[in-house]
Amino acid sequence: MQRLGAALLVACAAPAAAWAGGQESLPEQPTGAAPIEVSQLELDSLLDLEVSAATKQPVKIADLPSTASAVMREQVLDYGWQSINDLLFALPGFAPSQSFERRVAGFRGESERWNSNRLLLSIDGMPHNNIETGAAFTWESAPLFLARKVEVVRGPASAVYGSNAMHGVIAVDTVSAADLGDGGIEARLTAGTRTQTVDAVGAQAGSWADAVVGFNAHRTDGDEYFGTDDSHRTDDEGAPALFKVQDERSSSYLWLKVEPRAAARGLEISIHRQTEQSETGHGWMGWSPDAQEYVRDQRSTVDLLYRHAARRVKLEGAAQYQREDYQSDIRLYPARALDGFYPQGVTEALETTFHSVFGRGQVELGLPRGASALGGVEYGGVLYLGDDTHYANAKLVDPDGVYPQLDDYEPLGDVYEPILHRPVHRVGVYAQAVSGALLGERAELTLGARYDELFYRYVDVASDARPVLSGSYEQVSPRAGLVVRPADTVRLKLMAGHAFRTPTIVELFASNSWTATSNPSALRPETMTTYEAAVDWAPAPPVRVRANAFYIDYRHAIDYGEQDGLLRNIFSNRRAGGELEILGQSKIGRVSLDGSASYSYVRLLDEKVLDPELSESKNLVWAPSHVGKAGVRASTGRLGGTATLFYQGKTRRRSSDRTDAMWNSLRPGDVPGWLSAGATIFYRPHPGIKVGVNGTNLFGTEGPIISTGANSFDYRTPPREILGVVELDL
Repeated sequence: MQRLGAALLVACAAPAAAWAGGQESLPEQPTGAAPIEVSQLELDSLLDLEVSAATKQPVKIADLPSTASAVMREQVLDYGWQSINDLLFALPGFAPSQSFERRVAGFRGESERWNSNRLLLSIDGMPHNNIETGAAFTWESAPLFLARKVEVVRGPASAVYGSNAMHGVIAVDTVSAADLGDGGIEARLTAGTRTQTVDAVGAQAGSWADAVVGFNAHRTDGDEYFGTDDSHRTDDEGAPALFKVQDERSSSYLWLKVEPRAAARGLEISIHRQTEQSETGHGWMGWSPDAQEYVRDQRSTVDLLYRHAARRVKLEGAAQYQREDYQSDIRLYPARALDGFYPQGVTEALETTFHSVFGRGQVELGLPRGASALGGVEYGGVLYLGDDTHYANAKLVDPDGVYPQLDDYEPLGDVYEPILHRPVHRVGVYAQAVSGALLGERAELTLGARYDELFYRYVDVASDARPVLSGSYEQVSPRAGLVVRPADTVRLKLMAGHAFRTPTIVELFASNSWTATSNPSALRPETMTTYEAAVDWAPAPPVRVRANAFYIDYRHAIDYGEQDGLLRNIFSNRRAGGELEILGQSKIGRVSLDGSASYSYVRLLDEKVLDPELSESKNLVWAPSHVGKAGVRASTGRLGGTATLFYQGKTRRRSSDRTDAMWNSLRPGDVPGWLSAGATIFYRPHPGIKVGVNGTNLFGTEGPIISTGANSFDYRTPPREILGVVELDL
């Protein structure tokens, strides 16, 4: 009966992502051994993985002084997740959000903006956010094909990582040669009516070094349909005119990792080449484009990481070089826009490059009775050397404020002219102490803090005198976490932390362009202080119940003003809520089951509007208060499948979002809630071969995702798609 009860609980559970307590502490494998199957692992190891992203030390999730989840590679493959977004939308606290063409992840009552820079993306312990915007690539351009495990820390992590880690950390641990049986190739092809993906990972174990190489290519027609834009254009009958939403996207990813042996053991060298290209959906200025356009981003990254352990001391050194090449050809206005003021329309084209370096030194000291101390220092620098190309067919920079059409395309000034040949510097110093058993066998205290400073010199291009000015931002980010074990199956946690996000390169220095504006003199950093109480309970060996309540004090959100398009701090607020998650795993006969179910709730306590164009609200706006998720995975070894459900409650608008009579008729006062479902079925006809079908949005739900501000449109969930999947393990 206990086994049957556990199985029934699992059957109502959610995507093995929220299975958040997943499967680490994997048993050691002898060299050359085949990878250990999930079904062979002990239940405790599956439901309580060791994770290290939150504290930079390996800790079981139940004992972690943070709220976190972990997902293993086999789950990613079985559920058919293509991107980090797919994974996040299966975890508590996260919900779909969108800005222009970019699908991003909102968190705990806050919608995410285009830059997606409130999460930190780490790959094998190295930061991989975008140089220019600070974005964490959670969409298809950062695929999961290279992941052995993904850890997600939910909530502030600036005490360890500094800026960007406000909403949390996504830490990707990549596969090594040992994960592929000391060699071999894994390949996968996924194809549907709109979307096609191919990826492969190969490894070779050698006497001098182990090497892994991987490749991913993805393209999709996206969700292209006819909808309204913000131009107020009408059809022949006077109704709002419909235009095609341009959503075609493509990306590729090439990755190489080398781990030397012998004298160089502990060194890891990784090379990443990442490319993405997209259209702009409803148009960058809210006018649907009437010509082909694109935004293309290419990043080349080299990571060097060295770890060495000697008795009680662990040393780590890291270095990174990253180059970002950005190209765009954006149709800002179509022909005859603004009552014919732009007869040829407006196009802006740009090709530019950024360079960045990053370094870290860290030492960890083991102390008596399981206590430890950890400290480190980091440096990051960004250098901009000018544009290769920047031009437009309208006068985008005009002291007279007319911005007329030009007879031909003419060059524009450098898009980041204020920091041309002037590096931007960032330094951080952090420390952390863990009490171990110093407070007794059933309590552990973790304390940490970090100091960060961003400093730079820039030219004030808005002034006729063009003086060279200095600027800086400083932040101290403390955190504390107490974990108490009143019983072997129960963990009680009290946590507090402060996080921040300094303005990014694009927010501080963009100039000579209509695609972005900046505000180097007035922007304040975003800050977030979070208090959290949590419980982790194992009522039976195959079940985990995790619940947490949080209070958030969020200050100085940065975004563009609704009417004038200027970048500013727009609001501060306080929110409270909670998350409940049930995870389980069992086996009935030959059938292995695992899954999870979660429910998240958040409410607004109060708000202070800093932008006079925004209306103040007494209720949570721009993000859903209620989100529920559920999923289950079953397998007999040869035959298996998954099923997922996602529910999002209604999303409220601000009254300032409804200031246009025509647009108000196109959008309801609040965005209604919606339900979607997905499923996969797979079969292994032979060892090393797996074929299957992956269905997304099976109900065909046109679930609306709010477009913040006074626009004519909302976004929507991607339509139903059935994809065939073939996986080979050679």
